[in-house]
Amino acid sequence: MHHIRFMKFFLLCSVLSFFCGGCYERPQPRESRTVLEESEEEIPNVVQIFMHETWSWSVMVRDPETKVMTLKRVPSEYDCPIRFIPDVPEDQLMYVMVKWEKRVGDTYRYPRAVDFHVRADFAVAGAGWSHYGKPNRHGMTVPMQ
Repeated sequence: MHHIRFMKFFLLCSVLSFFCGGCYERPQPRESRTVLEESEEEIPNVVQIFMHETWSWSVMVRDPETKVMTLKRVPSEYDCPIRFIPDVPEDQLMYVMVKWEKRVGDTYRYPRAVDFHVRADFAVAGAGWSHYGKPNRHGMTVPMQ
């Protein structure tokens, strides 16, 4: 008796998956969809830039009034181009420009490019990283000089 119920349930699920399987439309890759909106965000008053991994960055930002420094994560993704532009005079603080885009079908906007505007004598500082949930998968990035 129990096997007959299981067989009926299995048959019903098979029939439903056959008919409903064609209803699903595979989404297009993000790169091939039309861009709906583009925007830029500036992160000003950058004192130092830290590289966790090639796609993971943080900056130390100084408040111009209180002089208190805080760490801020720089939004980026695996395939997001990262550029360093040495156009900041020696007597000014550095800044970061993040270029965002939102494409058809996206709920959120994504970083399209990150430009670090730096002084000519600037050097990237290494920073710690961790791959959460993976044992012994943490360390420190040490940039080449």
